[in-house]
Amino acid sequence: MQANAACGRPLEHQGLGGNARFSLMFPELIWNILGTLWAYELGEVMPRCAGEAFTSTVIKGVLIFNWLSLVATILGMALLFDPLGSARYYAPCDGGANCLEDHHEQHAQRSRAIWQRRFAWLFCWMRPDEHSRTAFHDVASLFSALFRSTDLVPSDVASAFVLLRVKQKREVRMQREKLAKSRGNREWTQHFPTHAQGISPPLSLDEDTRVIGAAEWMKLSIARHYLRLSMAAYGWPLVMYLHCFTGFFRLLPYMACCGCMRSKTPRVVEDNCCLCNVAGMRSLSGVPAHDILYASFRNRLFEVPFLVVADHSTKSIVVVMRGSISLRDIFTDFTAASYELEAPELPPNCKGHKGMIHVAQYVLRTLQQESILTEAFESHPEYNLIVTGHSLGAGVAVLLGLMLKPTYPDLKCYAFAAPGGLLCPEAAAASESFTLTVGLGDDLVMRLGVDSIENLRTDLLTAIRCCMLPKYRVLLSGFMYVLFGVPDHVLEQTWEIADEKLERIPTKRYRAIHKLVMGPPTSIEASRLACNVGRRRFSEQRLFSPGKILHITRCKSSGPSGNGRRRHHELRWAGKEHFTQLRVMPRMILDHLPENILAAMDNLLAEHEEQISNNPDSIEVSS
Repeated sequence: MQANAACGRPLEHQGLGGNARFSLMFPELIWNILGTLWAYELGEVMPRCAGEAFTSTVIKGVLIFNWLSLVATILGMALLFDPLGSARYYAPCDGGANCLEDHHEQHAQRSRAIWQRRFAWLFCWMRPDEHSRTAFHDVASLFSALFRSTDLVPSDVASAFVLLRVKQKREVRMQREKLAKSRGNREWTQHFPTHAQGISPPLSLDEDTRVIGAAEWMKLSIARHYLRLSMAAYGWPLVMYLHCFTGFFRLLPYMACCGCMRSKTPRVVEDNCCLCNVAGMRSLSGVPAHDILYASFRNRLFEVPFLVVADHSTKSIVVVMRGSISLRDIFTDFTAASYELEAPELPPNCKGHKGMIHVAQYVLRTLQQESILTEAFESHPEYNLIVTGHSLGAGVAVLLGLMLKPTYPDLKCYAFAAPGGLLCPEAAAASESFTLTVGLGDDLVMRLGVDSIENLRTDLLTAIRCCMLPKYRVLLSGFMYVLFGVPDHVLEQTWEIADEKLERIPTKRYRAIHKLVMGPPTSIEASRLACNVGRRRFSEQRLFSPGKILHITRCKSSGPSGNGRRRHHELRWAGKEHFTQLRVMPRMILDHLPENILAAMDNLLAEHEEQISNNPDSIEVSS
């Protein structure tokens, strides 16, 4: 199968390769069985010869690879194969508009039912309850809307990602060059595509690390402190991830053997017998046991672990939400439909992320039933309330803050790498008064939402439609890009050619990529594709990132003479529109990890301290 439509065949009819691959699976299974019997001497009928030790070892390795490949293929077919085919061929129709709509609705219902059966089979170990049924139904609806009538194989998707990566990198390069020219070619930043809006100039910090011009509580050093607490909520798994060889020894001083090694145990729910999660939390944050007012490690659908801590260094009671770390959390993330958000200070009909709203309601209900905050403020009446979290925990913290804000007017929220599709515009604007969102670089999750995923699907399909290259050439180019980066001639020479000179380009490869980036010619087929994709929108309500967004970007700068280029970080205010498009970038996963955000904040604070020591007068004047 080729990953293009320029050869004259629509994507829906390019299934011959998949059918041939499926027909060869049965003979491949037979040969794997015979090879296994011979290599592992499991059958007496298999002839053997002397001196075959090396041959036998090689064949064993090939067999292991073949079995893994076969299992992955079967599992992939079970998960991704669409037995319904394209919605156009679902049933005979007289061509009327109502008839077509009915057939599309029937196709959607059957596709949703298929995805629900897949989830029920894969996650049969989950306890069936109302939450699981709701999650399976909502995630099945989302996957059905995204993958229905999209006849693609994984290699098609990989090819489209390669093409889209080249296109987006060119956009970033153009914006970077424009920014460099405006700043005298002294510096450049790498995180601003041409569609970005609401990006501020680089920000400065005063002596107390407060962002100049921002509220008094928006201090980078305080945000770093709460990021460490957000990391601590991950417990012992994060300790073992960060310290693979010494993690156990870091946990050991804080562990309790069946609870008998500590004179006083905090209120802990569903930790193991040695309190390993509490030990991990204390190891990462340094919080003593008597300051942990409540710790719940219950992990169900729409129920995530959270902590309540008395933080004496900032005189605050901190509610810390844990981010995604389990399959249940992933289902909560993907229950992404817009859902009614009820909070006293919000206007009516506000919407938010459905799964995270359910989690915030669970946390609020637990806090009220256990009287956790009431008891905490009775012991520390002069303290303020802070809610914080990373990733999924950041989204839940913002929603919980909206629900608690009327009761605790001085509440503040520090959200790190909060999900992009969280709040409707009205609720997002309301959260800016008490929420500081901190993000790093090309973070995937900060741009992740139903709308951005659907736009990415449209971009991928468009890239496949516009490409004139054979799939193998695109994949080989992508492999070279991973190893050596995208060559400059692909980003420069190809793009600087005028449209009237396009046909003079000697190589078909450059013409193909030029047409992809500069835009395909208008055609009936392209219009039909855009119409069909737009009609399959999963949600009519667009959701955005919460709070005031402080975006950390990586930069290179040079001295006055143009020599001695070095890397550093910059702070900028970013508008919500900046995080509405998913971007295929090398660090889009790494920039989401909390330890990398912490390292970037440490770098900024170190540069700030160096600036104060070298030129203290400039800091005093700027403040």
